Order: sequence, then C-alpha cells, then structure tokens
Amino acid sequence: MAVDRRGTGGDCHTALGRRLTGKPIAIVLAAGRGRRFVAAGGAPFKQSQSLYGAQSIVEYACDLYSQSGLSVVCALHPELDDLAHCLSDAGHRVVTVADADAGMGHSLSAAVAAAPSEHGWLIALADMPSVRPDTIRAVAEAVAAGSALCAPFCKGRRGHPVGFGAEFGAALRGLSGDEGARSILRTNEDRLTRIEVDDPGVLLDINVPGDLLDLAAAVGKPRQPTKRKHHD
Repeated sequence: MAVDRRGTGGDCHTALGRRLTGKPIAIVLAAGRGRRFVAAGGAPFKQSQSLYGAQSIVEYACDLYSQSGLSVVCALHPELDDLAHCLSDAGHRVVTVADADAGMGHSLSAAVAAAPSEHGWLIALADMPSVRPDTIRAVAEAVAAGSALCAPFCKGRRGHPVGFGAEFGAALRGLSGDEGARSILRTNEDRLTRIEVDDPGVLLDINVPGDLLDLAAAVGKPRQPTKRKHHD
C-alpha cells in the first residue's frame, strides 16, 4: 500500500525550471532506513541527514532532477512524514510506501504504479545526489529517443540513474523484495544502451557517515540548493 501526496508547490515549479515534455519521470528512491549508515554510527534514515550543511539528502536529490527538467516522484518511508510535507511543498510528488521495510523492490513498484508514463522512467537513488545535470539529461533524452534501457557508464562501471522505457512498466510494477530492478537489467542486458560520461557522481553513494565528506571533496563545490521553509 502506498499513499500518494501530490506536490503543492505552485510557483516552485517555475523556480525549479521548466519541465521537459516527452521525457521520462524521475523516480527518486528514498524509502530505506539506511541500516549500513546506522551500523557505522550514523543517525537513522540517512536521506533526512543534511548534505553540504544545507538541505537534506533527499531534498537535494529531488531538486537536482527537477532542475534537470524532469517531473519528480519520490518514494519515501512512512516514518518521514515531516520530510514528505517539505518535499510536497517544494512541488515534488511523494509516494509514502507503507511496506518500505520489505525492500527496494516494493518501493520502486509503488512509485512506478503511482506514476504511469508513456515516456518511461529514470530510476534514481536519493543517496547518489552528485550526478551532474547533463548526465541526467543525457539518460532522459536516450529514453525519450526510444532506448528501452539505458545507463551512464564512468570508467567502465555502470552507474545511476537508469532509464527504463514504458514497455518495462509492468515489470517494474511487479518488483518486490530488496533486489530493486537488477533482475530486469540482467534479463535484458543486450538491450542496454551505454552512455559514456566523465561524471564520478554516477558512482558515488552515501553508505556511511564519512561518505558525506568524501562526496563533497570528490565533486568539489556543490550547486547552490534551493532554500526551503521547513515544517516545525
């Protein structure tokens, strides 16, 4: 079961950049508890932690995809209701995944089911917020041009976000467990379009508290985040 909270940001859509027509929807996955992050001494729900001393990780990630011209649907854990309100106020659509603890597959399924699209989806991870906007646009444009599956590759390694054409809607909605969409990628590896990029952000994620500092050092000065008014 998932609760769909539509964005109510109004003019925030204009401030975040014009949505590109005919483009896939960006699904930002942020429904996990971050168990590895907690085990390493971090606070629960790493997606709510501050990034670069400003916004939370998930707010930063959602703004990144929005500013790249895509509509954003964020899959969020039900215990993060205050954060859901902040994201909704910013103009992002939030899907609260009741069974998020069952694994990423459940969250991905719920988000795609709540966001049907004729133009496919970009599946993004909130804990990988340093992907460059031009990389995001390149993946989105590949899906819009007809690529069934596509992903950025940096130094020979596949990264995120991963683009899925509309034909994979049923497969994405049928996911469960903690594997995410890897099974779809394995089964259809011969259909994957490689997008070569010089963008280390497609590989950098936040698994432990120290990764927050490492990420900032690796990508240099971040873009200026959009200021938000948070709920008390």
